Amino acid sequence: MVSKKSINSYLIYPNSSIQDIIEKMKENEILILVDKFKKPLGFITKDYLKKLDYNDIDLEKIAYKTIVTIKGDEDPIDLLNLMVRNKLKFLVKTDNGKIKDIITARDVLRQIEKEIDF
Repeated sequence: MVSKKSINSYLIYPNSSIQDIIEKMKENEILILVDKFKKPLGFITKDYLKKLDYNDIDLEKIAYKTIVTIKGDEDPIDLLNLMVRNKLKFLVKTDNGKIKDIITARDVLRQIEKEIDF
């Protein structure tokens, strides 16, 4: 299962400028904060970004820390159930701790549709 967007369109770094963050938020509902090895540190949402004091931004302090990761070989129905039960808007596909993809509910539904299409 793969997202249609480039993974880089979702990634921000602790030293990302507010301008970079705003530009990426125009395309996405969420952004993933990663370290230089692309290991997830947290995420921020568009709604949360509206509440920030732009004069004093420490992304590592303000990012939500709980990220649900997957390997990518899980059954799409199980992923959809996980997302619905936990009210998740996205899952993060990782390999050896590094982010490989962002999976949205839309991505999961597309995969389910492919699998049941005769």
